[in-house]
Amino acid sequence: MPELSMRNPWVFTTVNVVAWVLVWGAVQLLLFDGGLFEAVLQAGLAGIAFSVLYLYFQ
Repeated sequence: MPELSMRNPWVFTTVNVVAWVLVWGAVQLLLFDGGLFEAVLQAGLAGIAFSVLYLYFQ
């Protein structure tokens, strides 16, 4: 399925954001004892920023 290829920028960005939310959410909750909403918000924005910059510089 070419629509679900990692070369598709929408799929790449979605996978990145989900990965950032899972990893950073776990780190924030387990190590820094932060709130879930703040962790998801920070990780979502970081995932989007990373994806946009990665696709721009690729």
